[in-house]
Amino acid sequence: SVAPGGPPAHGVLPGGPPAHGDYTLTLLSLGFCAAVPIVTRKCRDCSWIEVEHVNAFLASAVLNPGLMLGEYALEGSWPAWPAAAPGEVALIVLAAAGSFVGIAMETKGYQLADAGRASMFRYVEVPFAYLLQSLATTAPVEPRAVLGATLILGSCALGALESWFEEPELGEKTGVMERLISPYGHEGAESAAAGE
Repeated sequence: SVAPGGPPAHGVLPGGPPAHGDYTLTLLSLGFCAAVPIVTRKCRDCSWIEVEHVNAFLASAVLNPGLMLGEYALEGSWPAWPAAAPGEVALIVLAAAGSFVGIAMETKGYQLADAGRASMFRYVEVPFAYLLQSLATTAPVEPRAVLGATLILGSCALGALESWFEEPELGEKTGVMERLISPYGHEGAESAAAGE
């Protein structure tokens, strides 16, 4: 994924970075990522594994081949397959397994909670990724990455404060985080507070 404040994912795209700094594909991918919580919430009656199978099918049978064909149409060449050592393959398999577990929990969370509230927990991903980078790798975290993570967390705090000030009487009875993660919305938090 592309983290705001971090380096752009130029190395991931075939052919290297564009000469003029075109970020169109990055913006399109962010648009698709923004729609994921809403679409996942709409299919809450489905099992999380069904949602993941459809997601994996679309990625492997539609999106990835489509991008490969698009590169062939634009560049006249197929993407190069890099050589990989057995240790690198094992690391990729381990990362894929961890990613599957994380996506499964995220999908179930989006199905249970309101999409607007559940998506606020995505704000934690970027600072956590930079924390892992500083602890587990030798690559230093750039100051602009720290600034970007700070702005992301500030945006989350502003959203929580807005929710707090919209209904002050509710804020007196329940905590902000309780209201944000309540699967029943504001009404459920109010009834829970009234029952105390």
